[in-house]
Amino acid sequence: AVRLPLEPLADARTRMSLLATAAGVLKEPSLAMNPFRLLGDFSHLLSFLVMFWKLYSSKSVAGISLKTQEIYVIVFLARYLDLFWNNLSLYNSIMKVIFILFSIAIVYVIRYGTPHKDTYDKEDDGFPHYYLVVPAA
Repeated sequence: AVRLPLEPLADARTRMSLLATAAGVLKEPSLAMNPFRLLGDFSHLLSFLVMFWKLYSSKSVAGISLKTQEIYVIVFLARYLDLFWNNLSLYNSIMKVIFILFSIAIVYVIRYGTPHKDTYDKEDDGFPHYYLVVPAA
């Protein structure tokens, strides 16, 4: 049990912190692995593996939107910017790097991979990416 001091506290922040701790609201962030997070991360990794398997087994990028994949790269780079200053765990950092690298690798294969780049049809890739990227910037 947390006991609150009887003497008056100097500032409101200290009072609120002590009250929140006494009420059990503030707790140390748990570094225990959440099974839902693990399931989400590994299903995300599986989606990358399925994409790479499709690319290399068919030697074609038909049906894959390069614009969408480029937006994924932008999203992961922006979402995981905290990689450089907020290290929650080694697992978290490794997963962020893997997601970024796999997304970049998919874009690279579509743009420069042989024979993949020859199967990309820019006219069929009608995703309106400027409507998403420009307002977000």
